[in-house]
Amino acid sequence: MMTRHDLRDAAFRIVFQIPFYPSQDITDQEENYLQQLVAEPEEFLSKASMATVEAVKAEEDKIALADGETDYCEEAISPVTHEDREYIRRKVQGVVLRLPEIDEILEQNSNGWKVPRLGRAELGILRLAIYELKFDEDIPAKVAVDEAVNLAKTYCDDKASGFINGILSSVMKED
Repeated sequence: MMTRHDLRDAAFRIVFQIPFYPSQDITDQEENYLQQLVAEPEEFLSKASMATVEAVKAEEDKIALADGETDYCEEAISPVTHEDREYIRRKVQGVVLRLPEIDEILEQNSNGWKVPRLGRAELGILRLAIYELKFDEDIPAKVAVDEAVNLAKTYCDDKASGFINGILSSVMKED
């Protein structure tokens, strides 16, 4: 039930953590984040996703009342499905497995900016977007760039979205 934007946001939040943990701990961090996402979705999801959940719950309530049921289990409806968690895991693991390649592409297209000099949020956004551009055939290039720019507007300063757009435009020209 999560929107694609929410899925990408969740993947970014995990990818953002990569520089802070040894590579063997990323899977644990991913699992911790996903457990917290399921337990407290309102803390992580957009208003659109939560509105969808509330609409589904309201419809279920109507059906339950019509059937005369009184034992309604609210936990049965979760905004974070098994498919959502798997989608997030695939994205994060894709970035982790291709991290050296992604960082090489990033350095080749960042006009002298080395990976260690980049802000951590910008780095996480760029890594996820480059993964989508180069290795995820299900995501159109324009969508990957637009979503990266939107993430930058949410998590970075005002100049970052233009910087990220420029680097990703350069990456797209390589193909």
